[in-house]
Amino acid sequence: MLPFEKTPKTVTEKETLVGVLNELRAVMLWKLDGLDREQASRPMVPSGTSLLGIVKHLAWVERWWFVDFIGGEKLDYPWSEEDPDADFRVEDHETIGATFLALGARPHDRRNRAPRRARRHRP
Repeated sequence: MLPFEKTPKTVTEKETLVGVLNELRAVMLWKLDGLDREQASRPMVPSGTSLLGIVKHLAWVERWWFVDFIGGEKLDYPWSEEDPDADFRVEDHETIGATFLALGARPHDRRNRAPRRARRHRP
């Protein structure tokens, strides 16, 4: 059984986007549920990627799309040309709780609002 309700098919495009994102966030958070930090940050594949690292990466991707690309606010990102995979790496000071919050445990944040450009053009 999934840890969320499926998004109804009879909603607006925005409601569909928010619903599907919430479903995907819920699945990722569900995967971390019950793991301690060591288990969540343990690399399980040759690339060194961990489950917590994937969740951290997804949180940064959402920030890029919704805050930077759509919202027009420039952010400082953990990755660079010299270290393009920094958003996958779990640093010693990073916790599961902070990663949970970064991925969308905030149901009313800016990702659930219409972009500023879209609101500006409404009559």
